[in-house]
Amino acid sequence: MAGPVDTRPSDGPVTPPAHGTALFTLMLLGFVLEGLVLSAVLIHMVTLTVELDLGSSGLLVASLFGPAQVASRLVNMLFGKQITQTSLAIVAACLLVLGLAVLTATAPWLPGAITFAILFGMGSGLISIVSGTLPLELFGKHNYGARLGWVTAAKQRRPPQRHCRLPWPSPGSGCCLPYG
Repeated sequence: MAGPVDTRPSDGPVTPPAHGTALFTLMLLGFVLEGLVLSAVLIHMVTLTVELDLGSSGLLVASLFGPAQVASRLVNMLFGKQITQTSLAIVAACLLVLGLAVLTATAPWLPGAITFAILFGMGSGLISIVSGTLPLELFGKHNYGARLGWVTAAKQRRPPQRHCRLPWPSPGSGCCLPYG
């Protein structure tokens, strides 16, 4: 049986271990880049399917993204116990790149667009897991909450969200205007 967990806040500022500063910075950079790619593609998903002349099939393509996210999480839950979070992060990033490569190589072919949505959705689903578990694997549980806060803050400060705003507070309006 495990002993009591120390939940007291640490004294002083929370910093990554001296040997892990570069690693922590690289990890944050990876999450920011993944967030940038996800935001850029997802905010334009409807426009993307229209520009590819997919017509009403574009709805099918866009609707596969969510189920692919869930499927990747389910597969990870069932078969991913032996995979390190570092390896899972690499797989997630590769799925995003592979999805975009398939879309680029096959556009406007519908099966290629469907494959893109599935691969891209699976990568996104794994990223949502890895963004919480990778810092724990790399740096341990000491100051885990603060490190997770840094990861979240870094992901929220990516350019697509910082440099645009909705002209009115209508959820799902899809309208984004630059500041200025």
